[in-house]
Amino acid sequence: MNAETSLIPGKKHAPVHLGRVLIVGLGKSGMAAVEYCAALLGSRVDELVVSAGKPNPKAQAFVDGFAGTGITFRFEYEDIQGPFDLCIVSPGISDMSALYRSAKAASADMVSELEFAWRESAADSRWIAITGTNGKTTTTSLVTHIAQRAGLRASAVGNIGEVALTRVWQDPQDLYVAEISSFQLATCSRFAPDVAVLLNITPDHLEWHGSMERYIEAKARVLAHLDDTPGTAAVLDCTNDV
Repeated sequence: MNAETSLIPGKKHAPVHLGRVLIVGLGKSGMAAVEYCAALLGSRVDELVVSAGKPNPKAQAFVDGFAGTGITFRFEYEDIQGPFDLCIVSPGISDMSALYRSAKAASADMVSELEFAWRESAADSRWIAITGTNGKTTTTSLVTHIAQRAGLRASAVGNIGEVALTRVWQDPQDLYVAEISSFQLATCSRFAPDVAVLLNITPDHLEWHGSMERYIEAKARVLAHLDDTPGTAAVLDCTNDV
């Protein structure tokens, strides 16, 4: 079965068959991805492997809760052996790191948890993506409040509120207002919000991205696929000359 063309009707871009899935990182988004994919083992997911990074008590307790499920967990594991059909990578893993490069080389498709959540969400749901160096949380909170007062089932997700994938899975909304970091955007390949808001870009997180140019490139990804959806809009800061 061709996962690229065999998609689940009624979702944004969710393959019927996810195949062998690799999850890199075990922070909040990584744990949410494990829980989601664990529920699909034996149906859409053939095998689930988790490269969990450095061990800590919280991560170990989470791993212990999946004993006997058939999920493979590995701590401090960089030499990843594929192939994997899909890799879901946590935003804390820099795309310049050896772990990231190893995972990407072993995977046919690599996405952030946020993009995976968007792919798995209902086709008729709407997404407002808000990014920028400063002001993301305030703007996301205000937009969510306005949407809720207007009678929409709307939630703030991403860097504010609940992990996007958890909300999509457990309490689907009409509107997802997503506060998105450059870390999450760096590994977005299809993400196409209905409204993309780029507040501003000033030097930040350059150690993670490697240069200002790569930071700008990551932020600009929020605009990359607006043409894929009819009726989309971009909101830009006209005073920002980057």
